[in-house]
Amino acid sequence: MSELREFAYLDDESLNSNLSSLGHGLPSEIVHSAEGETEKGGNAGGGFMGFSLGGKYSNIDRDAVETTMTITAPYRFQDFLQILREENIEIHKNPDPQSVNRGDVVRIEGSARPMSLFKFEVAIKTIRSVINVEMQESMEDLDEEVDDADIEDLEQLAVIEELVEHFTGDTIPLRFESDDWQYGVSLNRGKMRVDPPSAFLEEPEFKLIGRVERCIPSGRFWDPIQATSILDRYLPQNEATEEFKAELEGLADEMNIPTSSDDWKLEGQTAKVHPIAVFW
Repeated sequence: MSELREFAYLDDESLNSNLSSLGHGLPSEIVHSAEGETEKGGNAGGGFMGFSLGGKYSNIDRDAVETTMTITAPYRFQDFLQILREENIEIHKNPDPQSVNRGDVVRIEGSARPMSLFKFEVAIKTIRSVINVEMQESMEDLDEEVDDADIEDLEQLAVIEELVEHFTGDTIPLRFESDDWQYGVSLNRGKMRVDPPSAFLEEPEFKLIGRVERCIPSGRFWDPIQATSILDRYLPQNEATEEFKAELEGLADEMNIPTSSDDWKLEGQTAKVHPIAVFW
């Protein structure tokens, strides 16, 4: 069944790989042919071998019309879902993580909540935006220059945002929450179709199609910072990593950024899902 989709994320490479593994090539375009018919009529007359002929005739001219459509990734994604149905490959909707295995296709519908360093990136960008608006309104209302302290605050926030984004790297960690379960998801920043912080600013409802990467049982957890190993380049010791987290928690308190344990680690029972598409 078709549905309207606005894609926030689409992994072309993963989509192509899955289609190819199902035996379907990747056409670059589709040529659709349609025929326009025109009927012509008239009276026939004359003779043949001594017989008199008369009556009406009709003839149909057919003009073939061809339309070429470029195949886009969203178009192939719709094909991918159709092929899964035809091949009787189950799509597990908001499944119990214990009921699925590595490689299973899942559809998660729920809130997409930023985690770890990405949560700071979203929050700091929001704070900077609010301050910019307030400063602009103040200048317009009072016709005054901006206070140097406000400019300094903005500059400090810009430095912090740049540092956090640098540590976050190409991976955007999210916690997808359905009614009963939560799942860990890492998006590739380069495959986003919208600005990442803006997309997940208000923790909106999204739909995700992906495959189970691994199941995380009770007593275990998924830590996005450790998973990306981004800090190993700068803080190779576990003690230093924990100290870095403590510093971030202190910064969150100072900036009134609400954080919880789920923002740092996703505890089992859960599943780490490799995303193919995120849309609404």
